[in-house]
Amino acid sequence: MYKLDEEKNIVKKTCVQVRKHEDNAWYIKFPESWAEGLSEVSDVWIIGKGLEKGINLYSPQQWEKMKLFFLKEKAVDEKRIRVLQRHLMAAAYETRIQNGEIHIPEMLIAYCEIKNEEAVLIKYERDGKVFYSVQNMSEAI
Repeated sequence: MYKLDEEKNIVKKTCVQVRKHEDNAWYIKFPESWAEGLSEVSDVWIIGKGLEKGINLYSPQQWEKMKLFFLKEKAVDEKRIRVLQRHLMAAAYETRIQNGEIHIPEMLIAYCEIKNEEAVLIKYERDGKVFYSVQNMSEAI
């Protein structure tokens, strides 16, 4: 779980609203300051499965680095790396931040087990890089 501790390098976490539009498309409504921060990095994001029932947000640059990592690591341990790569990349979608919202495919909502309208957006740093994850309330406690 992503607990607020030094080991995980959690910088900040906040509650976000996860809702459906009239057209039944799921979206996350970010707080204004978070939406601005994400938009400064990129208006296009890759959203996909994380670990521990989380949804990860990747900038295009982070996504490319991850693809290169998997290509490199397959030479070392193809079977194990292929399983991890499929988990993280097979259900990934490109999405945009618009009006402080980001759309989420329904299959990722089901994976994350968001059952009510609230989830937790977590910002953490590792090696000077910033990463984002969304988790249901019970996983993020």
